[in-house]
Amino acid sequence: MRAKAAHPQNSIATDELFKSRPRAISTGPLNTLLCLHVPPINVVVSHGSYSL
Repeated sequence: MRAKAAHPQNSIATDELFKSRPRAISTGPLNTLLCLHVPPINVVVSHGSYSL
């Protein structure tokens, strides 16, 4: 059995370098075939930094 690769979000070293920030969530349903994904995912632009 192969071990699962650690995600950067779960890495202790990554947590020390990058603080968590709120992320935009696409509310449109995603299809497993990207070519059939009808609604576009909106780009979110930040107008400043997020302080913790």
